[in-house]
Amino acid sequence: MFDFLDPTALLQWSVDWNVFKKASFVAYVIFAVGIFSIAAQYYQSIMRGQKPAGQFPNGYFTMLIVQLIPLMVTGIAIHDEFLIGSRLTTFVLVLVAYGLVSAEDGELNSWWHLGWITFWLTVTGVGTMTWYESPGFRDFIHDHEKWISYLSVATMLAFAIKGQGTVARTLFNHFLEGHYSVKRTSLQVDRFLCFAFQAIGYWYAPSKSDPISIFGLFKVDVVFLNSVIGMIGVSVVLVFALLGFLRGTELRILKRYHAAR
Repeated sequence: MFDFLDPTALLQWSVDWNVFKKASFVAYVIFAVGIFSIAAQYYQSIMRGQKPAGQFPNGYFTMLIVQLIPLMVTGIAIHDEFLIGSRLTTFVLVLVAYGLVSAEDGELNSWWHLGWITFWLTVTGVGTMTWYESPGFRDFIHDHEKWISYLSVATMLAFAIKGQGTVARTLFNHFLEGHYSVKRTSLQVDRFLCFAFQAIGYWYAPSKSDPISIFGLFKVDVVFLNSVIGMIGVSVVLVFALLGFLRGTELRILKRYHAAR
């Protein structure tokens, strides 16, 4: 009989049943739906003739999309269902969200939006057909899987520095200016859980990808390394959000104090 009170047995059961990866997948879905929800609110503000709040920093969606693709391709190359499903789900909703926030006049049937939809549907359809029809294309992906993995680490590092750095500054100013909406901050907490559960899952059950050597000292799984970099980036965002909240609260208390004198 399985003893759920035995930590070792519980951990082994969690690894055998991919509990950590499934928890990470759910967190990815929540993150993607959250991004869509904020973008939908932005679009609704435009349709009502209201001035929408700047919810996303410039270039955020581009960085996020670029960061998702290499690891998704890695998942296809090594037949990793979690990488394919989690990245594809996030990728689709991010594209939809980007379309909503880029509609400055509320029109979704502009040439830009139609071209955007046409491009990604074409890439998806033709890419899928090419994958199944062309052994050479599949061999190319498999033969260069290691370099694609390196690219995924590089893009994650760039996203952590550039993308998450921009988010950190935006959230800091957001709270400093007295805005107490925590939806974007809660999304970052969920994003942290995406990476945390993913890191645990791939620490105990590494992917089929070749491990990456860190300065020739030791080797780590590429997905685990991506997860750790992502956790560090999100942690910086949360620290800046907290500092902005504390500093903004301090400034408002001082303002009320001086106004009362």
